Amino acid sequence: MMENRRDNASGNLPRGPSGLPLLGNLLLFRSRAHPVSKILTKWAKEYGNIYTLKIGPKLVYILSGYDCINEVFNNPDVAGRNATKTFIAALGEGSGPASSEGQTWSCLRHFTVKHFSSSTARQEEIISEDVERILSALNSKSQTPIDIHNDVFRPAFYNIMCKVAFGKSYNYSDDEFKTIADIWDTVKRNAGIAALNYTIKLPFGKSHEIFRKVSSLKSLLQKIVSERRSQMEDKSAKPSCFVDSYLLQQNEVQGKEEVNKQFTDANLIWSIVELFFTGTNIPEIVMSSIIVYLINNPRVQERIQQELDTELGDKPPTWADRKRLPYSQAAIAESMRHANNIFLGVPHVSSKPVTVEGYRIPAGSTFMANLDSVMMDPTAFPKPDDFDPERFLDEDGNYRRPKELVPFGVGMRSCAGEQLAHMEFFLMTCSILQKMTLKNPPGQDIPTVFTSETGVSRAPRPFKVLLRPRRTEL
Repeated sequence: MMENRRDNASGNLPRGPSGLPLLGNLLLFRSRAHPVSKILTKWAKEYGNIYTLKIGPKLVYILSGYDCINEVFNNPDVAGRNATKTFIAALGEGSGPASSEGQTWSCLRHFTVKHFSSSTARQEEIISEDVERILSALNSKSQTPIDIHNDVFRPAFYNIMCKVAFGKSYNYSDDEFKTIADIWDTVKRNAGIAALNYTIKLPFGKSHEIFRKVSSLKSLLQKIVSERRSQMEDKSAKPSCFVDSYLLQQNEVQGKEEVNKQFTDANLIWSIVELFFTGTNIPEIVMSSIIVYLINNPRVQERIQQELDTELGDKPPTWADRKRLPYSQAAIAESMRHANNIFLGVPHVSSKPVTVEGYRIPAGSTFMANLDSVMMDPTAFPKPDDFDPERFLDEDGNYRRPKELVPFGVGMRSCAGEQLAHMEFFLMTCSILQKMTLKNPPGQDIPTVFTSETGVSRAPRPFKVLLRPRRTEL
């Protein structure tokens, strides 16, 4: 609090709400009684597009409004990251495309984006395989309410990422698959603890549990990488996953010292871990949120199904079909906008002093973006609290994506796997609705996305869905 008052008194740094001694505003992110996003937006109206919060001993700058966030997050001097101490201790030295900085970040980010953009057909094949599993599972359970998040989406996204990352497809009952899923379940449950950079590794508690699980994951991944390396020694072998492409890149940059040192085995392990965290946790939440909106809006369901029937009939949806299905795209986009599941984005750290809204912010400062201030902005999205897919259709009925639709972040460090995620949401949603109608089970309260909001994200509380086949055969 003393630091905050000093900043405000000097007039050189943005103002912000006062907090508790030692904790600052930290308890805000643990509150279930008051939605964090609403409080952050309220403070933006009071303090402006940039204001300060105290997260424990750390001063954090909160950005609001598309123009402000876009300007700051496209500044190369605000492209830094702070990897969590728990992960550093468990994984050792190294970094991935999400946690690295400087030349390492530039090389790994470029490689990751290039890999995903050049392997679209393979990614669609991978997703489609698990979509078939999803449809089979849903059809077999069509007479009883199911927990679609944990019983269907969770294993599907884990398996997709196993194939995308290191080329292995599992039966969901496989022991190695269960080990991977158990590790990531633990990490996701305790991600808030790992994200606190002043958390130290203690021989007990949640931080230690994450350390132990991530350490075992590291050993497993090292074994898998070794297996892939042996396979790629065959000159006729073609890369089929992220690890394969990375190993080929290692061979290509040998002798180029400045580039070669970026593509280390340590950075590969970090990269796989980061791919898993962003490629499982967030997509699970988003897909569950899409299902919630469809349950709440049966007319939207019906219109998507009419579009699918007219344009595709019984043909399974493909990524190329998205242009023929503008309303389906619009409904998915509106679900992502309205839910805004990761509403506070990912922290950025400044490497040099920067000027924001007239304030001179010192080097080493941490910035976070209130994405609700963008995707619930009534200027960009009139009546933003309404769920209205038609806001994403132009006057000719074509899908349009305004710049303010930013569920994957803004700027130079926005999600490198955005296209993969879009493909997953589109293929899963359209495939399910082509075959099934989603209903709320009798006796269950209508689920919503906004009943569970803590930390920097929101997700539906556990719910079940009743699925009715639209056709007698899948």
